[in-house]
Amino acid sequence: MPSPFRKTILSVIFLSSFILVSSYADIPDNSVFSSLNAQNGLISNDITCIIQDNQGFMWFGTNNGLCRYDGYEFKSYKSNHQTPGLLTGNTIVCLAVDKKNRLWIGTASGLDVFDLQTGHIKQYTIEQMSCEVINTIAISNNDEAYIGTDRGVLHFQARNETFELIESDKNGNKITGNYIQTLFVDSKNVLWIGMWDTGFCALDLKSNMFLYYPQVIKGEKLSVTCFCEDKKGNIWFSSWERDGLHRLKNAYQPQLTKENIYEYSGQKGYLSSNIIYAMVEDDKNGNIWVATSNGLNVLTDTENPHSFVNYNRQNSDKIASNEIFYIYKDRSGIIWFSVLGAGCCFVDLNRNRFSQYFFPELRSNKEVITITSVYEDKNEMLWLGVKGQIIVLFDRKNNQVIRSWNHPLLKKISGKANAILRTIKHSNRNELWMAARYDGVYIVYLSPSDEILAVEKVPENNICKSTNTNVVEEGPGGKIWVGTTRGLNYIEKDQSGNYVYRADQKVDQVLGSNQIKVLWYDKKDCLWVGTQRNGVFKIQFSEKGKASIIINYSVDNKKINSNEICSIFKDSKGRFWIGTQGGGLSLYNARKDMFEIIESMNLMMDDAILGIEEDNNDVLWLSTGKGLACYNADLPLERQIKTFTVNNGLDIFSFYTNASFKNHKNELFFGGNDGLVYFSPGRFTENAYSPIPVITDISISNISLFGLDDEKRKRIAENLPPFVNEIHLSHKDNNLRIDFSSLS
Repeated sequence: MPSPFRKTILSVIFLSSFILVSSYADIPDNSVFSSLNAQNGLISNDITCIIQDNQGFMWFGTNNGLCRYDGYEFKSYKSNHQTPGLLTGNTIVCLAVDKKNRLWIGTASGLDVFDLQTGHIKQYTIEQMSCEVINTIAISNNDEAYIGTDRGVLHFQARNETFELIESDKNGNKITGNYIQTLFVDSKNVLWIGMWDTGFCALDLKSNMFLYYPQVIKGEKLSVTCFCEDKKGNIWFSSWERDGLHRLKNAYQPQLTKENIYEYSGQKGYLSSNIIYAMVEDDKNGNIWVATSNGLNVLTDTENPHSFVNYNRQNSDKIASNEIFYIYKDRSGIIWFSVLGAGCCFVDLNRNRFSQYFFPELRSNKEVITITSVYEDKNEMLWLGVKGQIIVLFDRKNNQVIRSWNHPLLKKISGKANAILRTIKHSNRNELWMAARYDGVYIVYLSPSDEILAVEKVPENNICKSTNTNVVEEGPGGKIWVGTTRGLNYIEKDQSGNYVYRADQKVDQVLGSNQIKVLWYDKKDCLWVGTQRNGVFKIQFSEKGKASIIINYSVDNKKINSNEICSIFKDSKGRFWIGTQGGGLSLYNARKDMFEIIESMNLMMDDAILGIEEDNNDVLWLSTGKGLACYNADLPLERQIKTFTVNNGLDIFSFYTNASFKNHKNELFFGGNDGLVYFSPGRFTENAYSPIPVITDISISNISLFGLDDEKRKRIAENLPPFVNEIHLSHKDNNLRIDFSSLS
């Protein structure tokens, strides 16, 4: 589709341009629908048909003319006092596009064939076509046009510009009706013909043989309104005021064809109307989207006829009418649908790649839920630290939440803890270690299958720096290092086998009472310590496990650009990354022994990097106070960072420090100030249709090239935008304006 983000105008002085391309749950929330109407420039709010041309422009047929949309502006085409006779009629009924860049326009008064390259429009009246109504147009895979009318299917003969009525196939078998409501050409070049009252049939255009389905029609009155082909090659059709939606398996062998019916009912989960206008299958999930007289219906499981989700004016403020008259999927997968009397809506399912949990069951008085830590066990149970609620177990499979105080063992964690700020699993023991915000360190003992066996708190002693604990990390020798608001401890077993707090003398001498925000052990007997005010410390250990060398990286010694450390991460290539508050993302340069800010940092939406995770493609994912970003250092500088904010469907966009996790399925989790976000990075693939900058219009003295008389237009340019390659201007042709758009 045309990208809705940048518009460039060249007026006299040619300005440089750039294009921004942005990237919800599988079924969109109502809020993700975007709308277009007369206030945006549509010629009418009554849209009857929608199509995309080969260049990426969207075309809308209305009851008051034709509109072209480039992602920013509408351009209208109609017969009026300025352009009399431009079209055979202004009531547009149907649209089609062929490979020759011609737009076929069915109107209430005839047929217009609009050559988009030259601007020439060839007209055929209904009298010339010997019909009274044009309902539908289909273009075959070999670029031939078929028109559905009230007297049958007309095949356009290009050689002499005539219309041939299809009455029978090569064996003399007849078409089963005359009033054609809909035509559809599938991937096998079979023309499906839907008729009013008399059902449907199919014409194999290669063999010129009709296919009939009497076992489906059953000799009863059946009016077919549309067809659709799914990814599995099944053919779907809809009926008017009969059964609703139908799926045909083995559709090309009528004697073996099996039919599934998805009926209308007033009950939840059913099709909401038996008056169906159109349908499409989405590319992302394989859901069937259905335009009906009672809202937009989405079939979320094609094997379950009771899995419809309904969107209408009662549950969506973006859908102003229940009459969804047409639906269309463009080549980038965006779903467009007309809302009769209110313009159209569209939804980009490629944006909807984040799963977001807001946990209403944890809220009282609409309070904010802050997720402070994330961990997933073997059973795919999520352990979530939550401010004011300590820790919560979240079973995604069953959508169940268990508070710690309702758990028979976890309730032993004192309410004083407030929240768990970090949960890790010991590498050699079935133990979860938890940093409690205001209550020290807890251990959860697990069975080999990660069932909870017991919970205990590590008792504080006079060596413990503080019970205000920010982070725990396993270090050399399996010791657990504890970062607090007043320094660094470690925990190990004493001679009696009990866990006790210890202190390292050298660490105490160098770090003192620094507030420790983050810890990272790089498995090379080196512990990285991020502090609140004094940068990063690298602690190297002797063979006996004691700190031997401690190096500081701070603003004072110019080895880092910010002293407030939020996150530390070592990637799969062995590179060390530091996220700071205000200083952005920095990479460790071993040769210089310092951290250097990344060159593309100016592309980030925030300079606070609160969490870092790496996906299976070696791409870093960064959480910030204003959204998420992915960073790929291997790409060209201008493409290294992609940002995801509320504009990309990310309703949870303010994240908590180090509240992140990656599981064995390459799913990433980020906790924030209003809930939890998780997603699979593999869903964030590049769009198959990269945006293409094209010229959308050229104006001379504020008159569009299309609006100039033929003689002047041909003198300036042989073709119209976007097909124009050169223009010829005289000294009188001043006030030049060239409009651009990025189309996909």
